Amino acid sequence: MASLPELCSSSRAWGFDTGSLYVDPSDMTPLSGKIIAGCGGWAPIPPPPNANLYAYTVATNTWETFPPFLTARRDMAGEFLPLASAPALWVWGGYDGTSVNTTTVEYYSLELDSGGAAELHHRIADHAAPTTRAPAPAGALCFPTH
Repeated sequence: MASLPELCSSSRAWGFDTGSLYVDPSDMTPLSGKIIAGCGGWAPIPPPPNANLYAYTVATNTWETFPPFLTARRDMAGEFLPLASAPALWVWGGYDGTSVNTTTVEYYSLELDSGGAAELHHRIADHAAPTTRAPAPAGALCFPTH
């Protein structure tokens, strides 16, 4: 696997399988077969927290830049919410480079490819619901999982 373009640690990554219907809306690049990885670090030891993101393409073993976060951070939580009304990569918390926890939350909206909305609806409609479901912890926000 090709090395990242810079030193990175203490971050998050999101992977998209080869059948993914999502695209980067900044340039409509398909995310199929890509891994989106953030960079972080421990200040004052390099690398410091930063806002950089990179996209790794599995088929070509190459990295390219991806639109960055607004806030430099490390040790953040992150999630991809694919079935929300507006699919997005989300990050929250972490350290901002001053050894202080940050409370900022960011998301990067994604879009479906040109035929993706109908295909996604078809995949969801054909997916059998689980026969059992564990109860959610008290006070938890619940999102459907398919």
